[in-house]
Amino acid sequence: MRERSASAWTWLPALLFVAGLALALRLIGLRTATELHIDEVTYSRIAESVASGNGVELHGAAFNLHPPGFFYLLGGVIDLFGVRPDSVGRITELRVVPAVIGTCTCAMLFTLVWRTAGLIPGIVAGVLYALDPFVIRFDTRLFLEAQTLFFVVAGAAALTVRGIGDRYRAPLAGVAFGLAMLSKDTAMYLTVLPMLLIALFVPSLRRLVLTAALLACATYIAYLAVVLATGGLPALLDEKASGFLRLIGARQETGFNQEGGGVTLVETLRRNLPYYGASYALCGIGTLAALARVREIRRGPAHPGVTVLVAIQLCASAYLVYGVFIGTLEEQMFYFMAVPSLACVALLVPAIAARPVVVRAAVVALGGLWIVASAGSWGTLRSGSDDTYLAYEQWTARHLPRHARVAVTEEIAQFVQRGADVGEWATPQQIQEQNARYALISTRLIEDGFGLADEHLQQWLDRNGQVIFSARGRTLGELRLYELDPAMVAR
Repeated sequence: MRERSASAWTWLPALLFVAGLALALRLIGLRTATELHIDEVTYSRIAESVASGNGVELHGAAFNLHPPGFFYLLGGVIDLFGVRPDSVGRITELRVVPAVIGTCTCAMLFTLVWRTAGLIPGIVAGVLYALDPFVIRFDTRLFLEAQTLFFVVAGAAALTVRGIGDRYRAPLAGVAFGLAMLSKDTAMYLTVLPMLLIALFVPSLRRLVLTAALLACATYIAYLAVVLATGGLPALLDEKASGFLRLIGARQETGFNQEGGGVTLVETLRRNLPYYGASYALCGIGTLAALARVREIRRGPAHPGVTVLVAIQLCASAYLVYGVFIGTLEEQMFYFMAVPSLACVALLVPAIAARPVVVRAAVVALGGLWIVASAGSWGTLRSGSDDTYLAYEQWTARHLPRHARVAVTEEIAQFVQRGADVGEWATPQQIQEQNARYALISTRLIEDGFGLADEHLQQWLDRNGQVIFSARGRTLGELRLYELDPAMVAR
């Protein structure tokens, strides 16, 4: 496979098209189509601390569970535009940051695949990324993954795209990979580990990829040195040790494999299949495509872009398989696999073009079905509302008495409830002892065994209270605020 050249009149309109499509599909419904997540509240508060000059802190204490990269970016945006994330509405306004990052990733992925396999495969990669509903899900929330994957793709492009001087390839890739690890530690599985895999099996690229891996590690070590110089290393090591034990599965505190039940991976996939079935199919095809390329790479010489993308995809897949059976398995791990999958699928285009007409027609038909399915999922997810916390915040600002005592039974309301006295009181006895006049529950969290409330509390509230606010969404089911009988509370 050889690198294809194209004039600016050809590739520039294609780049603008895929980037513009990606941005538009992410900005529509940005505030209302996706329910607020507790991580968004947490990360926005850390970013506000950064913007205020207090460093990476949460509730007045150093936060070391994740590296500081995304928090400094978000803090810079808060400082530049003066957006204080003190409400649901303002937190969701900040989602434009990952949306723009996702658009940049789309443009970078287009460039990488174009310079590896040709303009048409590049366009295919860009369109797949722009349309993929599961990728859009993570590109439109204040999560760490969008920025992490941008630097992973940027590093892969720096390592393989011709036009960059040979002496600059490894340094640029190493810094980009290091920045990915400074966005999320587990990016090591998408950066350093693939480079070691390539060094082991592709001697012609060994020096290049090992240099990039060493520079990536040096970038991360520089961050640790800064923490050491400021006296924060003991606390950082303590949090990193806890995170590592979760990662390898020694502690199952979160995710699908967590101890004490919750929603299983199979149940989540069943629920998400109508929305993300096309995305799951593409992940599977991309993994198979990467495996099929292994023999070609071993025989050589394969284009460096193919080698790097296949290595990243295989390491992401291995990371996911380990999480399924042993480690802590969380939904964002699928995002790490989804993005390189799109590129591996696009790399199939030249081989498909060489097949008989019947095969090409069948593939085009399947591609059309994927586009229709993804567009339908996007329309369903982005045109509807899944914003019960935003509706709750707006309603309580108008109707709830100031300093009302509210019992909350989930993670988020206590952070977005303004002008009220809130507490995590999740039993009838606690509610009565605390003289709480109101109680908030999520029916979906009760069904799934998450949060503090259970069916017994819901039944008690139904008997002794009146629903004065209700909002329904895909994520939380029905978010209900009960007003309790004063005589019952006073008992």
